[in-house]
Amino acid sequence: MFWIVADTVSVTGKYERKNPQDVILFVGSPGAGKSTFYWKQLEPLSYARVNQDILKTSPAMIEDNLTFDERDRCIKVAVELLGEGKSVVVDNTNADREVRSKWVALAAKHSVPIRCVHFLAGAQICEHNDAVRALNGTMNPENRSILPKLAFTGFSSRYQKPEMTEGFQDITEVPFKFEGSEAQREIWTQHWI
Repeated sequence: MFWIVADTVSVTGKYERKNPQDVILFVGSPGAGKSTFYWKQLEPLSYARVNQDILKTSPAMIEDNLTFDERDRCIKVAVELLGEGKSVVVDNTNADREVRSKWVALAAKHSVPIRCVHFLAGAQICEHNDAVRALNGTMNPENRSILPKLAFTGFSSRYQKPEMTEGFQDITEVPFKFEGSEAQREIWTQHWI
């Protein structure tokens, strides 16, 4: 495949905690490596994870113009975690400024900084990663199903690059690089879509 090259196998540098408590907002397409980044980089730093797939929250509940109320399970869970003094990772696509502004406002309401981790992965890589994840049990610890094409085109149509002016303390860009064992790499480098 033309987009899988030898240098795609490497180890991402370590992400460091900057604040005693904060919110980290992920921005990236499905299949860009957000959940893997959480498990490898942020869970060891004791960040709690909020994820609409795990909570079975409809993306429309966050992406519509809703207020911070109990209809939005992701925000409700984040409020509870922040109230307990925990740092929170919002592991959703957060494609546009409007969606992100709700999380920026939530962080401000709780007087904690908000940081952004922006995942840079092309559409073909993301769709490939999704297929590899869904069709290979050993690479799918959360037992996720394959996503419809609409999940990727929907993200792409709403996507707005995150900017510091939105209220972030910092923005870390994470280009996609495969990480895994040699056996996993052999699976990943096969043609899945």
